[in-house]
Amino acid sequence: SMLWTTLLGMQLALAQMGNANVRLMEKDELIESLPEHPSYFPMASEDLRRDQEVIRHAVRAFPANVEFVPEEVWTDRKFLLELLDENLAILRDLPIDLQHDKTLLRRAIQQDSLAVLMMPAEYKDDEVLMKMAVRSNPLVYKFISPRLQYNEYIIGLALKSSKAEIWNAVPEEFRNDPKFIQPRILANCRLLEFYQTDDVGLVKNCASRDRQSFAFANESVRSDITLVRSLLVEDPKLLQFASERLRNDPEIVHPLIREFDLVPADVGPDLLNDVETAQLFLDKDPLLFPKLSESLRNTSTLAQSAVDENLFMFEHIGNELRNDPDFVEGVLDINGTYLRFVSDELRGDQYIASVAIQETYKAFGYISEDLKSNEEWVQSILSDYVLEISNYAIRLEQESWGIQKVPELFRYNKELCAVGLSNRGISLEFTPVHIREDAKLVELAVRQNGLALEFAGEKLKSDTRLVEAALKQNGRAVRYVSSVLLDDERYRDRLTRKYPSSQSVLREMGYE
Repeated sequence: SMLWTTLLGMQLALAQMGNANVRLMEKDELIESLPEHPSYFPMASEDLRRDQEVIRHAVRAFPANVEFVPEEVWTDRKFLLELLDENLAILRDLPIDLQHDKTLLRRAIQQDSLAVLMMPAEYKDDEVLMKMAVRSNPLVYKFISPRLQYNEYIIGLALKSSKAEIWNAVPEEFRNDPKFIQPRILANCRLLEFYQTDDVGLVKNCASRDRQSFAFANESVRSDITLVRSLLVEDPKLLQFASERLRNDPEIVHPLIREFDLVPADVGPDLLNDVETAQLFLDKDPLLFPKLSESLRNTSTLAQSAVDENLFMFEHIGNELRNDPDFVEGVLDINGTYLRFVSDELRGDQYIASVAIQETYKAFGYISEDLKSNEEWVQSILSDYVLEISNYAIRLEQESWGIQKVPELFRYNKELCAVGLSNRGISLEFTPVHIREDAKLVELAVRQNGLALEFAGEKLKSDTRLVEAALKQNGRAVRYVSSVLLDDERYRDRLTRKYPSSQSVLREMGYE
């Protein structure tokens, strides 16, 4: 080809300028050069151009190099087929007799039917080969001979694909012949995208075979309520492919909602935010509430309807209703843990939080951090749970539990913490901030387990009395002592003499 000639000429010119002795190259040197200089192959010695390993590298670098392989090499049929499998592009530059070898051509088509593009023109008119190629890849139909493009059997093979470029390549007389084309459409219903028809029977047959093909039918056919209703009996999902005109008509859609198992996404865009339509869905099945639009899930009447039928639907209310105290309060009176679904603002509202926690102490875990840090308010909440606190105190004593075993709300009670930290000092990790800053409670924790010092407030990590209580229990707790103390060399010396097990830890921390 002209491209090959031009490229080869450029490569040869460069080669002659800097590589005049290509013919003297050794095999390994030539193989190494071929990726960058494929034009070296034609100039190599005949012995190297016979070498199968060299030929493979040369063909990978530039398929047209196959033209310079000595013809006797091709007597090795196995090697020829292997090379063809590796790079089909060699087909166009093989010796003429091989380009006309039908066995070779069949092998090429089996590997990739687009090999047709590299065959001599007369074989694009070979009915057996072209049937084989089009069956493998319908796109090949565009490249076969004009005569075979009128072959009805081959057209049928091509139309197994629903690509527009293939449809458009089929002669118009076949596309416009109902007797010829309709059986092909029934074999591949996606062709309805290109075949405009008012034949309701054809469309119905196709929709039954391939649901999505209904989307390609004519607007008038997809607006035929008799057809649509008959299809919904088979599959309610087919409504989504009906015309928008039909799906946006409430007089048609509302009876269908009552009759069939439809979902909100099936209706037209004009009805997606229609309250009356949404209510029909909820009357049929309240569990469809999450599938409504955000706008509808912010409509209090719809949300209330869904929640009244199934409290779990509260999780799916719209963002505006999550911030509506009146709507939220009624649900929290029933299940306080649903506080987790309300807005951040309401989870920080003392009244709303109180409503939820009074229903169940478990709701405390969902209030805002600001509210949790309001000790006075938390203590007022705890006053409603005197009996529960007393029962947990007994369990802590009996079971020797750490404070992490009690619900989060009750960890704000100092008496319970005193018991739990005396049992398991390390459970200080699970206490609120004000407990970690309480010297008496922290002392209980570090006396039970010196390593609990890690979770003490920063100020208490500088309290020498608490520090030494922790080190007395476990010298390795020195790792958590404030640097304010540890930077004092005299104090460190005192600690290491008094608590020898702290020495190795201090060395690990970089202190001498």
